[in-house]
Amino acid sequence: MARNTSPTAESFEQCILGCALEDPSFSLPILRREGIGPRHFEDMRLGGLLSIIAEMHKRGTPMDDVLLSKALQSANIALDLSFLNSLRTCIPSAANLEYYLPDIKSAFQRRYLKTLANQALKIADDATLDIAVINDTIEQFSTFARGMDGDNLPEIVDVAH
Repeated sequence: MARNTSPTAESFEQCILGCALEDPSFSLPILRREGIGPRHFEDMRLGGLLSIIAEMHKRGTPMDDVLLSKALQSANIALDLSFLNSLRTCIPSAANLEYYLPDIKSAFQRRYLKTLANQALKIADDATLDIAVINDTIEQFSTFARGMDGDNLPEIVDVAH
């Protein structure tokens, strides 16, 4: 039996953050263009880190370990320096960013679909719910089926304040 050696969604998330840390001027505009934001990260700490990177870049703050650690601590995001260093070394170059995007989008869509499906199952089993709730759930599935890609995300916001 063949062993599955494909990278996990978490490793793609980490590689995207590695790109953003290495070259935020290159990476952040691409992430915005592709609609990739904090909600695309399964681990909310990683989504928070993306917000912090974006805010630090916007302010012109260097991405050094001391300032990054301070911002993470202010936002109550528990990520240590060894993890941040592993993000920087998991990629050969920020130029690889676009390679990781389809995988993070796919993982996000699968999690979103599971959430919708679980919600639909609960609603389908509850005979007391109003038809409006059922229609709303059907509309959410329709939106997803039309290609919900997370592209209509708001600008990345600062979670540190």
